[in-house]
Amino acid sequence: MTNEPLPVLIAQAQALLARVAAHPDHKQLLALGWSPDLYIADAQTALTYLDWEIKPESEAIAPAGKLGDRPTLVCISRRKTICTKGS
Repeated sequence: MTNEPLPVLIAQAQALLARVAAHPDHKQLLALGWSPDLYIADAQTALTYLDWEIKPESEAIAPAGKLGDRPTLVCISRRKTICTKGS
C-alpha cells in the first residue's frame, strides 16, 4: 500500500499513460489496425474525472476556453452537473 496522496498517484499515472501513448510500439500497433475496445485516452479521461472528484469544488471548475472560434462546453463533476459554455 502506498502513502502517497491520490492526486500524486493520478499525476504519475497520467504521465505514464502519455509515455505509453507516445511509444513507437504502441503507435505501430495502431498503424497496423489494432483497435482496442478502450483507448489510452479513455483511461486518461477516467483519471481526469477522478482528479476532479477529489478536489475541492473551487479548484475543480476548469475554465471554458476556445479552440479556434469554436466554443467549448466544460462539464466538471458527476456529483453535480456543473457546465459552462464558452463563448
